[in-house]
Amino acid sequence: MVKELYSREIAAGIDIETMQRLKVFLGGAGNTGSHMVEHFLHNFVKNVFIVDFDKQGYEKHNFAHSSFLLHFPDDVNMPKAETLAMRANEKALEKSNFVGKTMDVKDIGPNILKHFDIVLGFFDNVSARKHLYEMSRIAGVPFLEVGISNKGSGQVQLFNHDKDAPCYCCTAPKVKSYQSCGIVYENDLSKGIVPNTDIAGNMVTIKAMRELMEYFSNPNYKCNIKHILDGETFTFKTYNMVKNSKCDVCAFDEQYDNIIEIAGSVNDTSFKSFKSQVETVLKKPVEICLSDVFVVTDNCPVCGKEHKFMKPGRKITASDLICEKCRNQQSYDHMNDRIEARNHSFTGFDELTEELQKLSLYQLGYAYGDNIIVKDSDDEQHIFTMKNDIKIINKFI
Repeated sequence: MVKELYSREIAAGIDIETMQRLKVFLGGAGNTGSHMVEHFLHNFVKNVFIVDFDKQGYEKHNFAHSSFLLHFPDDVNMPKAETLAMRANEKALEKSNFVGKTMDVKDIGPNILKHFDIVLGFFDNVSARKHLYEMSRIAGVPFLEVGISNKGSGQVQLFNHDKDAPCYCCTAPKVKSYQSCGIVYENDLSKGIVPNTDIAGNMVTIKAMRELMEYFSNPNYKCNIKHILDGETFTFKTYNMVKNSKCDVCAFDEQYDNIIEIAGSVNDTSFKSFKSQVETVLKKPVEICLSDVFVVTDNCPVCGKEHKFMKPGRKITASDLICEKCRNQQSYDHMNDRIEARNHSFTGFDELTEELQKLSLYQLGYAYGDNIIVKDSDDEQHIFTMKNDIKIINKFI
């Protein structure tokens, strides 16, 4: 069956068996993510875990620049990750294992990603791609990044985390996010321009698929090359990336060896309980730094008045910043976009109230599969992670 389906690829030297065994983490189920899944179906990749934070799901305008896998009326307003995985399993030539999960990629830590062979960052949000890259680097898993711009251009780059090679953060754009494909599409139409984000999305993912196939079939394949798509001519130019000696990621690499697993999950283990478990394991008192965790004050985005509150920083959403007075006047539950914490209080465990000590590790900003760093009374550093966090990918592995 395999020889019949992929005779040309086998003749070209592609390692079909390796490709079929690959476990792929795909971040992003929009334009480029959906096109990539379609290429997976044509190119024998069948174990893919898809993550996207979009709960509102596919809108009608998404179908103009997404894969034809998704062109079903029933897919409107359905969660992106789960829907894309469902359609892929339906269309696969062989039994496949596409699994989708709606969640924020910033809730994914390195000890989740280490269960995959490659990590793909296909979000239209640069900060999300940067987080995913940093976690893949800590996990030691190759990272393949794809993006398209508002002019229909794009880039493809594969990083294998060689010590002396440039990293994604050496060359990442100095912007928080690209415009989404939907916004680009509508802006082009309003200007009388024929939108080409769908063409660009398809072309960069074809290039990305080729990069992935070559990387796993050719041990001498050269990584850390940037392929730039010209949005007017739809041709690729290739550039050697240059390492930034002042990069805040690869210039200061930390090695995380001898990670200790303890029972529980970040979602159901209180900080107080975690500290107690760690001290039992190490048989020493420990210190756990909570820097950059709590927001102390901020301005209400509705009335502008400053108000004080205490809430875990990485889990703050836009609606959390609205003061109680404005909240009582109108419901703001729809404002669920996560924001970056501001005005941080650098707080140690001993300074926390009893109530805050009862919060879960997840509420305090730790991701699933995170590395939790503690120092014992002898000032020695130890790395812990929660064993049960792996359950979020149980259906996949």
